[in-house]
Amino acid sequence: KQTNISCQKIYLTPVENLDEVIITDYLTQGIRIEDDLAIQIKPSQMGSLPGLVQPDAFHSLQYVPGILSATESIAEINTRGGTHDQNLILWNGVRMYQTGHFFGMISALNSFAPNEIKVYKNGSPAKYNEGLSSVMDVETFSDFNAKSSSTIHANLLGTSLATSQQINDKWKID
Repeated sequence: KQTNISCQKIYLTPVENLDEVIITDYLTQGIRIEDDLAIQIKPSQMGSLPGLVQPDAFHSLQYVPGILSATESIAEINTRGGTHDQNLILWNGVRMYQTGHFFGMISALNSFAPNEIKVYKNGSPAKYNEGLSSVMDVETFSDFNAKSSSTIHANLLGTSLATSQQINDKWKID
């Protein structure tokens, strides 16, 4: 007597290793995510984002998931549901307490002056021991061997100037 017994089919497929994908530009040129999950912004290389008439590094932070401003200004940035005073904002290693003026239309920092901005919105390194919600580390000094450069920006709301001039082998004005 024959009985129909169904067997379970097992398919063997070869293991396939995928190549590593590295995202060089995050949101636009000049914004990238580093290995330690810091968002690095280089304003000199930054492109424009929709809704911005100029490449502004501080206003561009509002496009990063988890960072928002209820008033649409840089005066109050909220990260991961925290309040603005829970952000640690450093300018060349010095803590800034007043980061926005005149309802965010006039910034305390010239957005074309920074050389590099690092934003940590999740976990930050131990050297930034006071950031509860996020850490924004703004560095305006460039490499000493860099070429001299100047940037002038003007629109209907304001004018700004950023310069970096090397005087000799030992002195430089930023």
